[in-house]
Amino acid sequence: MVRTPRKAIIARRAIDYQLELAPRVETVDRPAEGDLIAAFDISCDFGSYLFFTACCLFERTAPFNPVETCTGRLTEEFPYIPGLLSFRELPSILNVWESLPKNLRARIGLLMVDGHGIAHPRGIGLASHLGLELDLPSIGVAKNPFVGTKKGRWRYLDGKRVSREVVPKGCRKPVYVSAGHRVSPESAVEIVEPMLLSGFNPLKAAHNAANEARKSAKG
Repeated sequence: MVRTPRKAIIARRAIDYQLELAPRVETVDRPAEGDLIAAFDISCDFGSYLFFTACCLFERTAPFNPVETCTGRLTEEFPYIPGLLSFRELPSILNVWESLPKNLRARIGLLMVDGHGIAHPRGIGLASHLGLELDLPSIGVAKNPFVGTKKGRWRYLDGKRVSREVVPKGCRKPVYVSAGHRVSPESAVEIVEPMLLSGFNPLKAAHNAANEARKSAKG
C-alpha cells in the first residue's frame, strides 16, 4: 500500500478550498467608507516557528499620518507550500486584526499585504483571501511576480490583467501590485502607485514593525 504524504493531503484540501472561494473574489470596485489603511506584514522566527505579525494603520489621504501599530505572535501551523501562502499567514494576520480596538477596525477602508491578490494560479492569493475573510477592499504588493505573461508593465493571466510593476521612490527594482478583493486591477494601481512614488510605503512600516517585534522577543 502506498501512503499519500500528509503534506500532499493538506495541499489538496487547501487547493480545493481555494477553488471554492475563488468565484467569490470581486475584481470590480466596491469601496468601503473607512478612512484608514491597514498594512500587514509577518516576520518569521524559524528557530521557534513563531510568526510575528504587525498591522500599521495610516490615514488614507496624504500626508498619510500614522494612527496605530499593533503586533502579535502566533505559532506557525501550516507548512510552506507555494500557492498556499494564505493558509500559512492568514491566521497570524487575523490574530492581530482581532487585537485592534473595535473603533479603529470600524474605520479601516483598505487592507494591504505583502503578497499577491488575483495574481495567483487560482486567482486567490493572500490579499484576496484576507479581503474575502473581512469583506473589505484589499490589495497585494509583492516583491516578485508569481504568474502571468509580461506585456509592458502589466502581467496577464488567461488574457486578464492580474498585476502591474511599480518602482517605489528610491528603489531600482519594481514591486508587483495586484487587486485582492473589491478592487479592480486598474484601481489597485491607481491607489498604490502614488503612495509608493511619493516615498510612502505602509508595508515597509509593517515590515519594520514585525521585525522589531521578533527581535524584541528574542531579547
